[in-house]
Amino acid sequence: MKIKLFAVAATAVGFLAMAGSASAVEVVSVSAVAGDTIPTGEHLITDFNSTGGADISGVGSQQGGTITDLAAGFHFTQDANAYTRDGVAGLDPGVSAPPPLDNGVAGAFYETVLNNGSATLTSDLGLEQFSFYMGSPDDYNHVTFTFTGIDGSSQTLNGVDIWGGSPPGDGNQSEGFTVTYTFTPDAVRSIQFTSTGNSFEFDRFAGIVPEPASWALMLTGFGLAGGMLRAKRRKAALA
Repeated sequence: MKIKLFAVAATAVGFLAMAGSASAVEVVSVSAVAGDTIPTGEHLITDFNSTGGADISGVGSQQGGTITDLAAGFHFTQDANAYTRDGVAGLDPGVSAPPPLDNGVAGAFYETVLNNGSATLTSDLGLEQFSFYMGSPDDYNHVTFTFTGIDGSSQTLNGVDIWGGSPPGDGNQSEGFTVTYTFTPDAVRSIQFTSTGNSFEFDRFAGIVPEPASWALMLTGFGLAGGMLRAKRRKAALA
């Protein structure tokens, strides 16, 4: 297992009613293991089962369709340069390569994000941990996390940093990894997958949402922060 830490400075308003703001550092811990395994404690978000993406024989389309197995509280959007595809269709040369465990398997749907494409997962409650099954690692792929903190700071991992630095991002189609991210101190609201080449291919999302007590504390923090900002505006107006 490979583990790597990334950090980004963010400005966060304290949860207690105090003047000013505090500096927080959002940390993303990355680990990767070969194969497709849901890490302990995580729950399935989607397997990308779809109404489209039928096989290459011409029965239905090879790409497109609507994802039918998205867990409650999650939303998945994609632009015109991203789509689901059935692994049974095999390699689409220069365009899309199924992750190894999906390749040639009927009903093993996966996501393809083409050059200049984008696909985004959003969680109503945020995510403390997230994993996905990634195939053919490429240098030109990118993952952006937007945190639940007051300022909604974001952090982007590019190329090899997505899976922790090794192996190289040479598009080896025989390689597939479960990539896991752990987020501290704030949860992540959304995760965006983009690419500047053909393509970013992945399957199976899973994750851990914050405990109810943590979520309640975060909402309380939002309310206090909003109150502080309103109070500052009133003082400024009276000055």
